[in-house]
Amino acid sequence: MNEKQEIIRIIKQYHQAINYLHYESLCYIPATTHLIKDGPRSQGCYMSHQLEKKMRAERCIQVVEEAKNHIGEEFYFIIEQDFIKHSDKYWYLEYYSKATYYRKKKAAMQAFLAYMSLFLEFYDE
Repeated sequence: MNEKQEIIRIIKQYHQAINYLHYESLCYIPATTHLIKDGPRSQGCYMSHQLEKKMRAERCIQVVEEAKNHIGEEFYFIIEQDFIKHSDKYWYLEYYSKATYYRKKKAAMQAFLAYMSLFLEFYDE
């Protein structure tokens, strides 16, 4: 899988996590595990699964957003504009020449994937 496809896959998981937490915030899921143990077995398994899914989504969002601190603001800005926000195709013309943009984009993608590779194994389902 090439770098661009891998980043798209990661950002897709990031957007799914955001959407899941938004939907989850509209539903009631207890924050304590003692409620899970007290309920019926099937309900306890369901609640346990929901809590695990919520924690996984929160961690996914946290890891992607912490990338900014690890790869640098400029590289994260490029990743954000190209992959997270899906900005206009030529957004970079305001900041860089075409050659500089492609050079920095490649470096940003490599830095982002190097950072994310530390966490990818935990988010593959």
